[in-house]
Amino acid sequence: MKELLEKLQEVGDKAQYLHQRSTTLGEENRVLRRRIAELEGAIAQKDTETREISQQLEIAKLAKGMGAGDLASNEMFKDKINEYIREIDQCLKLIGD
Repeated sequence: MKELLEKLQEVGDKAQYLHQRSTTLGEENRVLRRRIAELEGAIAQKDTETREISQQLEIAKLAKGMGAGDLASNEMFKDKINEYIREIDQCLKLIGD
Protein backbone atom coordinates (compact mmCIF):
# COMPACT_ATOMS: atom_id res chain seq x y z
CA MET A 1 0.00 0.00 0.00
CA LYS A 2 2.86 2.32 0.86
CA GLU A 3 4.41 1.60 -2.53
CA LEU A 4 1.15 2.51 -4.27
CA LEU A 5 0.96 5.83 -2.41
CA GLU A 6 4.54 6.61 -3.38
CA LYS A 7 3.77 5.89 -7.04
CA LEU A 8 0.64 8.03 -6.82
CA GLN A 9 2.64 10.89 -5.29
CA GLU A 10 5.27 10.49 -8.02
CA VAL A 11 2.61 10.64 -10.73
CA GLY A 12 1.09 13.71 -9.06
CA ASP A 13 4.49 15.43 -8.93
CA LYS A 14 5.12 14.68 -12.58
CA ALA A 15 1.66 15.98 -13.53
CA GLN A 16 2.31 19.19 -11.60
CA TYR A 17 5.72 19.58 -13.28
CA LEU A 18 4.18 19.02 -16.73
CA HIS A 19 1.45 21.55 -16.00
CA GLN A 20 4.03 24.17 -14.97
CA ARG A 21 6.18 23.37 -17.98
CA SER A 22 3.16 23.62 -20.29
CA THR A 23 2.25 27.01 -18.84
CA THR A 24 5.82 28.28 -19.24
CA LEU A 25 6.09 27.02 -22.82
CA GLY A 26 2.70 28.50 -23.68
CA GLU A 27 3.81 31.94 -22.49
CA GLU A 28 7.12 31.61 -24.33
CA ASN A 29 5.18 30.66 -27.46
CA ARG A 30 2.99 33.78 -27.16
CA VAL A 31 6.06 35.98 -26.72
CA LEU A 32 7.77 34.43 -29.74
CA ARG A 33 4.65 34.80 -31.89
CA ARG A 34 4.45 38.50 -30.98
CA ARG A 35 8.12 38.89 -31.86
CA ILE A 36 7.58 37.15 -35.21
CA ALA A 37 4.69 39.51 -35.98
CA GLU A 38 6.87 42.52 -35.12
CA LEU A 39 9.70 41.27 -37.33
CA GLU A 40 7.34 40.52 -40.22
CA GLY A 41 6.01 44.08 -39.91
CA ALA A 42 9.55 45.45 -39.96
CA ILE A 43 10.38 43.35 -43.03
CA ALA A 44 7.28 44.62 -44.82
CA GLN A 45 8.23 48.20 -43.99
CA LYS A 46 11.78 47.68 -45.24
CA ASP A 47 10.45 46.09 -48.45
CA THR A 48 8.25 49.12 -49.02
CA GLU A 49 11.15 51.47 -48.39
CA THR A 50 13.35 49.46 -50.76
CA ARG A 51 10.72 49.63 -53.52
CA GLU A 52 10.33 53.38 -53.02
CA ILE A 53 14.08 53.95 -53.17
CA SER A 54 14.32 51.76 -56.29
CA GLN A 55 11.61 53.82 -57.94
CA GLN A 56 13.37 57.04 -56.99
CA LEU A 57 16.64 55.70 -58.39
CA GLU A 58 14.93 54.70 -61.62
CA ILE A 59 13.35 58.14 -61.93
CA ALA A 60 16.71 59.79 -61.25
CA LYS A 61 18.35 57.66 -63.95
CA LEU A 62 15.59 58.53 -66.40
CA ALA A 63 15.86 62.23 -65.58
CA LYS A 64 19.62 62.11 -66.03
CA GLY A 65 19.17 60.40 -69.38
CA MET A 66 16.68 63.05 -70.50
CA GLY A 67 19.25 65.75 -69.87
CA ALA A 68 21.74 63.96 -72.10
CA GLY A 69 19.26 63.84 -74.96
CA ASP A 70 19.88 60.14 -75.59
CA LEU A 71 17.16 58.74 -77.86
CA ALA A 72 16.99 55.40 -76.01
CA SER A 73 16.66 57.19 -72.69
CA ASN A 74 13.92 59.42 -74.11
CA GLU A 75 11.99 56.35 -75.25
CA MET A 76 12.45 54.73 -71.84
CA PHE A 77 11.24 57.93 -70.19
CA LYS A 78 8.16 58.05 -72.41
CA ASP A 79 7.43 54.39 -71.68
CA LYS A 80 7.71 55.04 -67.95
CA ILE A 81 5.36 58.02 -68.18
CA ASN A 82 2.86 55.89 -70.11
CA GLU A 83 3.16 53.17 -67.47
CA TYR A 84 2.45 55.71 -64.72
CA ILE A 85 -0.55 57.02 -66.66
CA ARG A 86 -1.93 53.46 -66.99
CA GLU A 87 -1.46 52.90 -63.24
CA ILE A 88 -3.25 56.19 -62.48
CA ASP A 89 -6.08 55.20 -64.80
CA GLN A 90 -6.41 51.84 -63.02
CA CYS A 91 -6.51 53.58 -59.64
CA LEU A 92 -9.16 56.01 -60.83
CA LYS A 93 -11.19 53.11 -62.20
CA LEU A 94 -10.97 51.30 -58.86
CA ILE A 95 -12.00 54.44 -57.00
CA GLY A 96 -14.94 54.88 -59.36
CA ASP A 97 -16.18 51.32 -58.77
